[in-house]
Amino acid sequence: MEDRETRKGQLIEVTRDYYAIDSVTNDVYYFGEDVNIYKNGKVAGHAGSWLSGVKGARFGLMMPAAPKVGQKFYQELAPGVGMDRVEIVADSEKVVTPAGTFEKCVHVLETSPIEKGLKDHKWYARDVGQVRDGQMLLVRYGVQ
Repeated sequence: MEDRETRKGQLIEVTRDYYAIDSVTNDVYYFGEDVNIYKNGKVAGHAGSWLSGVKGARFGLMMPAAPKVGQKFYQELAPGVGMDRVEIVADSEKVVTPAGTFEKCVHVLETSPIEKGLKDHKWYARDVGQVRDGQMLLVRYGVQ
């Protein structure tokens, strides 16, 4: 999955995330990300990049197929780079975005021992993925 972040119309980051769906359980696993940080239109770094199996990093659970309120798990297990852990705080919220209205969304609270004080709220819709990250809303989705 590719995620593009802009600020004041300028590209500042492109992230390519690697996911896999377990064919038996339908759980979604996260295997890493390639990050390109941009300054003045050119790649200036790769901070935050990691890949399962490299430098002690291991894949994490991105989203269980049957999420339950109160479940806690690590999405990222990349020592020194990303150690995001989440708790499912709701499993049936409605989220309205420019890309549409999504029912029965899973709401998670993300924290990290690497980024002390981080408390990030995210919402996921079945068959779509992340539809809201804090104040950022999904604008479009699908195969490009």
